[in-house]
Amino acid sequence: QPWAAFDEANKNTMAYVIDVKNKQVYSASLSSLPTDIYEQLSSTNMNFHQEDDTLYIIGGYGYSGTAQDHITYPYLTTINVKETIDAIVNQQDVSGYISQIKHDSLAVTGGHLAHHEGRFYLVGGHRFDGRYNPMGHNTYTQEYTHEVRTFTIDNSGTNPVINNYASIHNEDHLRRRDYNLVPQIFEDGEFGFLISSGVFQKDVDLPFLYPVQVRKDKIVAVTDFNQYLSNYHSASVGLYDKQNKKMHSLFFGGLSQYDLENEKLIKDDQVPFVKTISLLTQTENGTYEEFKLGTSMPKFLGSSAEFFLNHEISQLEHEIIDINSLTKDSTTIGYIYGGIESNSANPFTNNTPEETKANSVMYEVRLILDKQSSVNYIQNV
Repeated sequence: QPWAAFDEANKNTMAYVIDVKNKQVYSASLSSLPTDIYEQLSSTNMNFHQEDDTLYIIGGYGYSGTAQDHITYPYLTTINVKETIDAIVNQQDVSGYISQIKHDSLAVTGGHLAHHEGRFYLVGGHRFDGRYNPMGHNTYTQEYTHEVRTFTIDNSGTNPVINNYASIHNEDHLRRRDYNLVPQIFEDGEFGFLISSGVFQKDVDLPFLYPVQVRKDKIVAVTDFNQYLSNYHSASVGLYDKQNKKMHSLFFGGLSQYDLENEKLIKDDQVPFVKTISLLTQTENGTYEEFKLGTSMPKFLGSSAEFFLNHEISQLEHEIIDINSLTKDSTTIGYIYGGIESNSANPFTNNTPEETKANSVMYEVRLILDKQSSVNYIQNV
């Protein structure tokens, strides 16, 4: 329903601070900010990354009163996190802690922003302008980036500055949006990122199944492996086992073309919401395995949600949990926030606003040491 999609009345115009220890929520309106900043921060599917105390936000899609249309925003916005949190908690003006520049190459939504050794990686996504509709009618223009865009950001002055811009272009493997990007330690010890599944294939409206490695100066498509159980952006987290040289990636709920029931793959090309919690493991020799955990999400949750890591636990590289350091029977590894809550697996046929809503519950995630934990392993499919 193009007339109802991403309507201005229901976009978020608030900033929230969540104190998980004291279970308190603070909020502030964004309306006092300059128009360009206000509009971008009210958008959806932005690309973002926090490095030290600065949150970097790129792009995003939504209705712009300035453009009188739905657009993908061509902006980089930086936020000083600690000062902004303190200002929101104390009901003070936040505008002095937020800066923005325009850069047309950053007009991207539905991708991911990552960082390693001083360089930012803007991975995948697309530019989408106009009214969304799922039928391909002439209400919008869309262009996938087909790229990993890299650059440095100088944030020492009044406004951030983009330097050292470069890109890796591949129309076969980087036509990806609404996927998961998980930090990785690969089998050779190199740090990088893994593009997990995502949508849409060029010739059919179905997700990609194979992952793509993003390394320092190249991408590696893992076309000999299919990831069946998580095909859309969801809450995810990486964990590394130094003792066994295994890289684990956990995916919580979301959307999936497949489910595993009684050790048999069940296919649904509507790509429904699922309650599945799945585990993708890269072994010491670089091969991949996929498992379905015996524990499931409590509802149809996780799609477009984010995983906030518990920074009190040990990390390897950026936000990769050092799993060998977790010695307690139960450890809080992070929190799942936001995303979509659906009443059913396939709400799309009913197509009413009551079928799905923004998830209003934050979930604490604990990793429990249990040698008897049940998993189902996908093998020889």
